[in-house]
Amino acid sequence: MHLFIRFRRNLSLSSCPNSGKLLQKQITTFGARLMHKFILLALLFVFSPVRAEYLTGYDLLEQCSSFIDNDYSGDNLCPAFISGIVGVHDTFMNWGQHKQEWCKPADIDVNNLVRLVTYEMRLISPQTLTYGAENLVAFALVKLFPCNQ
Repeated sequence: MHLFIRFRRNLSLSSCPNSGKLLQKQITTFGARLMHKFILLALLFVFSPVRAEYLTGYDLLEQCSSFIDNDYSGDNLCPAFISGIVGVHDTFMNWGQHKQEWCKPADIDVNNLVRLVTYEMRLISPQTLTYGAENLVAFALVKLFPCNQ
């Protein structure tokens, strides 16, 4: 605020009497336009229908079953989700930040991984399928690929 008052005072001391008022009007107009854009952007974020959703075991099981039924093709969340869980586990394990929870064979491909995890998830009780999908995938991987330590 102090800087703006000093800047404004310096404008009024200029040699041309109207130049300060013109510049002040341009700054005010620019500020008003900027504020209108900011308010519009804020309203778009507040009333936007996009939101993060919690993926349950039911949701993932539906996605994985659809992926398998379509001969392992199509635009589907399942393989990326399971690969992401495996990838995060492997990354943290390699960094020494986490112990190895499962020992997945190196030669297993994503389609077989999806098939095996889906099979394990179908054996889970309906009540448990309401839990987070990431936990259920990890549980299935521990059960499928135990480490003999």
